[in-house]
Amino acid sequence: MADDANDQAASGEAFRILALIVNGRLKRRLLAVVDATNLRARDRRRLAALAARYGVPVVAVALDVAEPLLLANNRRRPGRQVTDDVVGDQADLMRTALAELPAEGYAAHYVLRGPDEIASAEVERRRGGGRAGMAPTLGSG
Repeated sequence: MADDANDQAASGEAFRILALIVNGRLKRRLLAVVDATNLRARDRRRLAALAARYGVPVVAVALDVAEPLLLANNRRRPGRQVTDDVVGDQADLMRTALAELPAEGYAAHYVLRGPDEIASAEVERRRGGGRAGMAPTLGSG
């Protein structure tokens, strides 16, 4: 949506297009994977509502990474670093999101804790309990 990856002004338009694509895939009962932080419940609810419209189950996968590692990773991002307080705010939002996920009504939710668990995770697609849609399951191998 922009020529500069740091251009946050493009985010609104990018998320409108994402919603169109996700809606189209779900309408056709195709697997739709959204790779985004979605740290706020209202953002997660918007995506879940799209799936609910078509009776498609939603699986949430959260990556729980310790704040010191987030800060270290941020420092290694050439040209795309944010201030430590921005990383801290994101970590706070993630703690809240992790507490909220179990009550948000997902068909399943998984929390991968730390780089080793994240790196070893595998996603397996399989038909879910008589539903027409696809439901991913996660396991570590």
